[in-house]
Amino acid sequence: MPQKHLKLCTFLAFAITYGCVHAPVSPADYMKKQMEDLATKYKTEQTFTIRLNRAPCECPPFEILLDDVWHRVFLEPGGTVKDIENFEAELEAQENAGMDAHKIVTGNLASGIRIAPNNSVCLVLKLLDAGQGPKPLTGEE
Repeated sequence: MPQKHLKLCTFLAFAITYGCVHAPVSPADYMKKQMEDLATKYKTEQTFTIRLNRAPCECPPFEILLDDVWHRVFLEPGGTVKDIENFEAELEAQENAGMDAHKIVTGNLASGIRIAPNNSVCLVLKLLDAGQGPKPLTGEE
């Protein structure tokens, strides 16, 4: 093979390999990875702040405060919490009383994520104890 062809083949092999390794990540895959990393970071934590914040979409009505940012979260019952609807009703009663609808709870954050019906990437928290009432918030409102 002439030297010219060898250089061209080497260049093409490098370009193809480099292009495949550095292919752009879709926004959906990027968000999934970010949320999975966040869930892993907080895997050993057991105390979380949860708030009721209904959205006009098919997202879960709850958010969890992590790294001073609110994230949508699915709640699953566990421990002393047998019914998420009762937990939601407690938060709604706080809201109706003019208080911030949030509580400090005990739970376990799943290492994975769940996709809401509207394709939003959400965290998953197994709620072990419905916790205490409102405390001063530190995240964005």
